[in-house]
Order: sequence, then C-alpha cells, then structure tokens
Amino acid sequence: MQQAQGPIFYNTDTGDRDLGSEKKRYSNTSFTDIWIETIALKAHLIIQTSPGTYYIKGYKNKKNYNEIKHILESNQSQGKYSKRKAWLISYT
Repeated sequence: MQQAQGPIFYNTDTGDRDLGSEKKRYSNTSFTDIWIETIALKAHLIIQTSPGTYYIKGYKNKKNYNEIKHILESNQSQGKYSKRKAWLISYT
C-alpha cells in the first residue's frame, strides 16, 4: 500500500487544466475532507484559488510528481498565480 508523503507547499498553481483532470470542491468543504479525497484518488496536488475554491489535480497520471513539481517551482519563481496555494503530495 502506498503512503502519502509531504505535502510541499507553494504559492502558485500549475496554470490551466494541464494535468488532464481536476475535481472542484468549495470552501465549505473542510481541508481534512479534501485531503482524504486527494489521498484516496492518489492525486498529487491540491490547489486553493484566491476566492477559496479548492481543486484536486493530478490523479490521472498525465504528468508525474517530478513534472508537476517542476511546473510549480517554475511558476513560483516567475511570480505566477501568487495568490493561489498549492500542496504537492508524493507517494511511496
């Protein structure tokens, strides 16, 4: 059974729907519930947008953990999407 590792926190986003899939959750959903769903899906990413909407991304394996990490690090260094919060999760 795979175990979740992390998360690593970023102040950015991957951008658009470049990960091929996302699930939208609203701010009235607790972060704990979002975390549990993310782990159940083996998703790599939780995004919180500035109005407080959450997105679970990276669960259809279109991009792997390292590719997602690279996108987040690049976007953060360029100051893109700085009002968004991202939690990157790996699995071992």
